[in-house]
Amino acid sequence: MSNEEYQVVSAFITDPKNSIFTDCRNKRAKCTLIKCKLESCPLRDKNQCVEANFFSGNCVYGYTTTSEGYTKRSKKYNKWINDMQDKYGYIPRL
Repeated sequence: MSNEEYQVVSAFITDPKNSIFTDCRNKRAKCTLIKCKLESCPLRDKNQCVEANFFSGNCVYGYTTTSEGYTKRSKKYNKWINDMQDKYGYIPRL
């Protein structure tokens, strides 16, 4: 399968700078994407996804990818967060 067939159905952008836990503040920013190739999925109509559920198994029609950014000490940290929000900010969280 090529990546062109998959559509991003959910995006989670994690900004550890805003974390209430102090040990998380030195971690890297993350962007987690849930991609699906099934356009007529009955769960997508209800704003749900099997991949978004932590306790369920994997869906055969989709997959999850995670890309790591920079720590908040890096000069590129804010630019990476803003780029991810511009690119995936319109996609809802499931």
